[in-house]
Amino acid sequence: MSLYKRVFSPIRIGGVEAPNRIVRTAHATRLAHRYVNDDLIAYHLERAKGGAGLSIIESTSVHPSSTFSLSAADDGAIAPMRRLVDAIAPTGMKLSTHLWHGGYTDPAADGGLPWAVTALPGRYSVAPPIPMTTGQIGELVDAYGQAAARMQAAGLDGVEVLAGAGYLFSQFFSPVLNQRQDEYGGSFDNRIRALLETLRAIRAATSPGFALGVRLGASTDERILSTADVNAIALRAQAEGLIDFVNITHGDYYFHVERYAGMDRPVGYQLPASERVGQGLTVPRIIVGRYATLDDAEQALKEGQADMVNIVRGMIADPMLVAKARAGRGTEVRPCIGCNQGCIGGVFTGRMRCAVNPVVGDEARLAEDRIVPAPSPRKVLVVGGGVAGMEAARTARLMGHRVTLIEATSSLGGLLNQARHLPKLHLIGDIALWLEGEIYRLGVDVRLSTYVEAG
Repeated sequence: MSLYKRVFSPIRIGGVEAPNRIVRTAHATRLAHRYVNDDLIAYHLERAKGGAGLSIIESTSVHPSSTFSLSAADDGAIAPMRRLVDAIAPTGMKLSTHLWHGGYTDPAADGGLPWAVTALPGRYSVAPPIPMTTGQIGELVDAYGQAAARMQAAGLDGVEVLAGAGYLFSQFFSPVLNQRQDEYGGSFDNRIRALLETLRAIRAATSPGFALGVRLGASTDERILSTADVNAIALRAQAEGLIDFVNITHGDYYFHVERYAGMDRPVGYQLPASERVGQGLTVPRIIVGRYATLDDAEQALKEGQADMVNIVRGMIADPMLVAKARAGRGTEVRPCIGCNQGCIGGVFTGRMRCAVNPVVGDEARLAEDRIVPAPSPRKVLVVGGGVAGMEAARTARLMGHRVTLIEATSSLGGLLNQARHLPKLHLIGDIALWLEGEIYRLGVDVRLSTYVEAG
């Protein structure tokens, strides 16, 4: 506990107290469509049992004019979300969701054109969007308030408005992308008007103790949206008492990989931009940037760089990351290698997975605590000491079998032993090193430089 004194200190966010400073910020999974389902509940419950202090559920659409995954645009969302809340409650993790409208980035619910700030298409748009009238902006503002009220009715502790990463409000903020000639375009005050109206609508629709935050971030091209402008937006919302926290991100669709950089970027790579955006804020600040261990989080908190630290991919790789580290079992934490193949790549191709954790997306059947001793332990032979072979040996040993692993070469790890020497791929070997440590810790009989032939 003393090793992570700051990480495990509680923090007040509006009317909500989170038990520690580790946050799982919103991230797409595509495990559910429109409403929360059993797969999404199992996924988040596993990480709640793992010790996270706060989780923010993935993008939740507020209006049918732009949809992606979940929706809070109608009352049908309340009961399914309540099931998630009830499942999480015994763990003590606080729960919020991420109210979202993509503007020109994502289609309407019927597959048609989305509403957006102007008719300017996005970088990946297939057609120009529908530019909103002032009446439609008002409708959308009301929709945010109604969506927040539904989420409070479902039992959530709060909501976060996504106003960064290149989505709707970022498009309003930008002096380049916002080409409107009415009261929502032109001057800085006009360009931030829609967000402030939205935050006021949510405050009016929810009770005072309901936590309200905003996720903000600048563009990787300062001409599109600068960190100075984003800082001014955060300070304006704070001064009016509209927000209880700011979740600081960086990057947009100009260079979207900056939002979830891979193993080639260092821990805390977004800090320079985060510090500029966070200047003068007194509400809690959440930072992101490939943090994957409690040591990294503790250091950031110690140096005053944030009040809470985001660990998403690290807890995709190992749901029990926080609990293991707190118990002094940090070496048993399955490492995230920052490859983005299963998490980000999976979302783009169907649903989220994880390259180092085969359980992701199937927690209800395959979670680690469902591995039980075999009724009749047997001798198990695993041939090949690559990643798959070591994972098979580890799982069999957890079931109580007597496991022998045979590898033809003089070392474990398979092709990762070569891959980790390639430029910018040094972290890819971490999973092999972890698996090697685990199978030795568990007592697998490992035989190197040994060949096996069919008998």
